[in-house]
Amino acid sequence: MSLCPVFDFANHVWTRPTMKPVRAAESEIWQVEGRSPGGGGNSDLVFASCDTGVTRDQEVTLRYGWHPNRTLFVEYGFTNAITSEEVMSGMYPGEVNIQDIVTSLLDRQGETGAFVKRTLEREGYWGNWTMHCSPQPAHASFRLITALRLYHSFTSSKVRSEEEMKAASRRWQDTIMGHKEIVSEENEKACNKTISEICEMVMKRAKSGIKAVKEERSHSHSHSHSYSYSLSLLSLLWSEELWVSEAVAMNYYVI
Repeated sequence: MSLCPVFDFANHVWTRPTMKPVRAAESEIWQVEGRSPGGGGNSDLVFASCDTGVTRDQEVTLRYGWHPNRTLFVEYGFTNAITSEEVMSGMYPGEVNIQDIVTSLLDRQGETGAFVKRTLEREGYWGNWTMHCSPQPAHASFRLITALRLYHSFTSSKVRSEEEMKAASRRWQDTIMGHKEIVSEENEKACNKTISEICEMVMKRAKSGIKAVKEERSHSHSHSHSYSYSLSLLSLLWSEELWVSEAVAMNYYVI
């Protein structure tokens, strides 16, 4: 958390902000003069204007960060007004967190799922499983792919004995250590299929959420402006999930 007088009043825009914060060492004025403001070394911040000029009486704006709407909603209480084209083209950093779906998937596998969870926790790959539209092509995060590779290492009927489980774990370890790109062709196909199924689940819940918000809006004529505004934020959050999952599904389509 930082407090910057005057600059803290600037509103957020996700496209074409009129100024951006940079480290003092990156600013040309400090490089030319060979010093940093306040004698604070490279930790100080300066604000530089962006490529476009600022006209008289024009609002000065910042980009609070290259964040998806769910992050902006949680941390700042608003969302960006975005379109499906901006999300699916990768212009906007659309993102879906699917921690609940993957956790449920593992819970249904009993002891095998518990073993996968312990292994992922030990190796630092538990949680923060996401899907993204940017950078293109739309994709599942490496953390998600890594978790699913381990999960599918034990769903095969060939892995039954303790020795076979250890061998499967070693093959998975090779992928996170960089010794191999994938566990096996069979494993990778199973992962892609699961990602495709996850996309379908996200699309289904997003459509249901959008429908629920739309129905609530039709009955909210007597509600306050702030309530209507909150519904519009929820609609955008569900829409982003829908658009991201649709884009990712196109790249993980399994015949």
